[in-house]
Amino acid sequence: MRYDAALKFGGRVEDEAKGRLLAALSKASLEPDGKKVNLIIEDTLAKNWLQGQLKTNQHIFDYSFNTEIVKVSVDGLFQVLDSVFDEDELNEFKDGYKIASDEADSEKRKELFKGIAKKFAEGAAKAAGGGVMTALKAKIGI
Repeated sequence: MRYDAALKFGGRVEDEAKGRLLAALSKASLEPDGKKVNLIIEDTLAKNWLQGQLKTNQHIFDYSFNTEIVKVSVDGLFQVLDSVFDEDELNEFKDGYKIASDEADSEKRKELFKGIAKKFAEGAAKAAGGGVMTALKAKIGI
């Protein structure tokens, strides 16, 4: 129902999808080995949009029996983000990811990544402008 409403009454569907993806990314965690990002995406629009972008870039995402928990390779995620978000914000995110992935303690690595991902989501939404920022604000209340 939310998916249909977004298509009928929302602004640009792509901006809405980007904002919702950034909302999911702002709460993402890093797998213990640091090679995959775990996202919880309840929103069908964001999940379908991400899946389409990954397919376009020859990547896939995994999900368990709970289809709201999505695992994306770091390379695939960065490739998608690179094609749609601000380069400066993305470079900061990549640098932050590198620092987090080099952390030996897996719990510290997860916490570091969460902070970096949230900062990226907010910065990328501001750089993208109106519709993306509005969608992000609606989802995470910034």
